[in-house]
Amino acid sequence: MSGRRGQSSPIALVLIFALVIGATTVMLVVGGLAITDTQDQLNAQSAEKAMTQLDSQASLVALGQSQRQVVEFGTAGDGDYRLNETAGQMTITHRTRSGTDTILQKDLGKVYYEGGGTEIAYQGGGVWRSDGDGNAVMISPPEFHYRDATLTLPVVTVDGENYLGDSAAITNNDTQKAYPVGDDVNPVDSGLVTVSVQSEFYRAWGNYFHERTSGSVDYDHANNTATVALTVETEEQTVDAGVISGGTGTTITYKNKGDFDSYNSSVGDYESSNGERGAIYTAGNIELKNKVDLRGSLIAEGQITFQGSKQTITGDLEYVDGNFDEANEGEHVEGTISKGADVPETVAVDGLIDEKESVLTSDNDNTTHPNTIETLNTESTRTCNPCNLTAGGYYLESFEPGSGQTVYLKPEDGTIDMYVEGEFAPADNVHIEVIGDGRVNVYLDKDLSLGKNTTITNDGDDASQFWIYMNPDRDAELQGGSNDPDNVDYTGVIYGPGRGDQAGVDISIDNNDDIFGAVVGNLYDVANKGNIHYDEALTDTTAIAGGETTRPSLTYLHISENSVNVTSD
Repeated sequence: MSGRRGQSSPIALVLIFALVIGATTVMLVVGGLAITDTQDQLNAQSAEKAMTQLDSQASLVALGQSQRQVVEFGTAGDGDYRLNETAGQMTITHRTRSGTDTILQKDLGKVYYEGGGTEIAYQGGGVWRSDGDGNAVMISPPEFHYRDATLTLPVVTVDGENYLGDSAAITNNDTQKAYPVGDDVNPVDSGLVTVSVQSEFYRAWGNYFHERTSGSVDYDHANNTATVALTVETEEQTVDAGVISGGTGTTITYKNKGDFDSYNSSVGDYESSNGERGAIYTAGNIELKNKVDLRGSLIAEGQITFQGSKQTITGDLEYVDGNFDEANEGEHVEGTISKGADVPETVAVDGLIDEKESVLTSDNDNTTHPNTIETLNTESTRTCNPCNLTAGGYYLESFEPGSGQTVYLKPEDGTIDMYVEGEFAPADNVHIEVIGDGRVNVYLDKDLSLGKNTTITNDGDDASQFWIYMNPDRDAELQGGSNDPDNVDYTGVIYGPGRGDQAGVDISIDNNDDIFGAVVGNLYDVANKGNIHYDEALTDTTAIAGGETTRPSLTYLHISENSVNVTSD
């Protein structure tokens, strides 16, 4: 028994000694790690200060306030300072219906410190920090300035030596203006301007875009890219004439027994308020054929010709000197004839349509009326008749109700906003009716084609309740026929103006068709007995609300590339 007790003492000493050694080892390891972490943090803090100083001095050089600056990096510990000329890329585009122009696409480059699992970098005029796992924050902001619908963006790019020592010299390489230049002028007239940054710091770039513009930012995580879009601000527009048409060189052909007059739906329907108070505006030519009765005024900047006989203009006529034979043709005009025709400018709505696409594709009320959406999307599918849509926002692949279909649009006192990606093409004998006092806005990406005996109507012939907004490079065709039962009755506005010399959406009205409202675009053909009845109530109705967009608005754009060279000093 005493022998066993004698053995326990040496074993206890060994255990105590082992515990002491283990504890000491743990203390040394933990302490060493703590010292290392502390040193890494100190090195990172030092690098942040150095990069912030680099940012300040590089800006002086990039923006032309200095030709040369020197920055002291100091000791880098286990890390070092380097330069990568191809790290990151900025792309700036301007998208309109005619295509997408690349304003600038440049590698940004970066000057960076890397050590202890942390990277501190100067890129695009800002300073960024990353832990290598995709977590990035901004330390100081880049050269991206947005205020009051003006974007000023001097894009700072860097090149130079790959390895930098304890100090670096910054010199100016070149400065090139990218916008405005040539035909690209301010104010920007339409479309979307996008700014995209591909970078390992893209999340921090995106956060800053959102902070500065208050707009949404799109992220492409697979490609480390953040994009912000700005919409060119639109001016408020109204429709002050039954026809606002064309550009230089276009021609309206008003064929036999065509009619133009007006009414005022705020007073009464067409039958009760019919009058002669409307006007046709055309920036191009107009041909009036046999027995055309234009009960209103004509303002034309192009050639005015009469073919055949018995044409009448009951209102005034304004023309450009040399484009009308007043001595021989003045007998057709009952009102005043004068020179100095001036057609009002209109604003293309392709940017607005793109905006509605972006919003309604991802945020819509389609699930509230699934049968209606399915029926409208495909002509051969009929899951409801009649079909109904109430106030809300909707995305449709197309609008193609089949023959004999009835569609009730019920905004009540609200609004139906409908983005249609494909064609708006009801088949023959389709009846579409707006019910209530609200408004229906159709934002149409492709063509408009109304089948024979199709009616789009409402109680009281109120054209201000139904609008189809169209891109300027599309077609709008109203199909009629030689017999009255085949005619199209359209109550509303077709709104597809052009831009500059672009005439706008091509609009044709077939035999016996009636439009109660107005057309804005390139009206080129009014067939026999085609009629346009201008609703004077449109003068008090906003076609486009000024600045109508959910994206940040843009009016002025100033873009330049400012290149700096960074080398060891």
